[in-house]
Amino acid sequence: MDDWSPSLDALLEWAWFDERGISVSPTSETVQTADLPVARGGDPDRYPGGWWWCVSSPHYTQALQQTDWATKRWEADLIYPVDWGRRKATIQTACGPEKSYRLPIFLRSSERIDWWLLGEPTAIKRLLERVTGLGRRRNIGYGQILSWQVCLANNDWHLVGPEGQLMRPIPVGAASLNAEWNNQPRMLWAPHPPGWMPQNWTLCLMPTGNIVRLETAEGVSGGRS
Repeated sequence: MDDWSPSLDALLEWAWFDERGISVSPTSETVQTADLPVARGGDPDRYPGGWWWCVSSPHYTQALQQTDWATKRWEADLIYPVDWGRRKATIQTACGPEKSYRLPIFLRSSERIDWWLLGEPTAIKRLLERVTGLGRRRNIGYGQILSWQVCLANNDWHLVGPEGQLMRPIPVGAASLNAEWNNQPRMLWAPHPPGWMPQNWTLCLMPTGNIVRLETAEGVSGGRS
């Protein structure tokens, strides 16, 4: 859980591959670059990892922050027999389907998330309609999306905000675009997806102020199974 996720360009890439029936779990050897209906920014010849999709970081108002729990407990006296499938009929409580767990789920509550980007509105809306949830544990109801709206704007704020603020992570070498950005926090980050691939990581200047926190409460709500 961080202030720069969910990444809209990553969601669009997932949808682009899903629309074509291409595997969404590639390895570093088979990863491909999507042909998104979004403009590219940056200059890879001037700084490592130096291109990005022209999409801002998420902007939203955080109403609440809390911790929930995902739990599963295997009961030895189940009424119904275990479905062994093709595996050997051996109960292993240290791993596999019979293992019990209690894992934390970190939650942020918000009614809406805004991004700014340069692209083709109709194609972007078509791709986003394939995305019905954000974050982890979507299978038990978290991160559900009610609707997507693609609105036309009079200003391009994907990189530079209305007050000159940085709007998305950029490689530190791109600080020449605005000398004031040299004071921004720095973090090892992927300027473009996939963010899990170490080859895409580079030291980046990170935006601040894109999350407005009305209330921060670390609590525990009911566990989900």
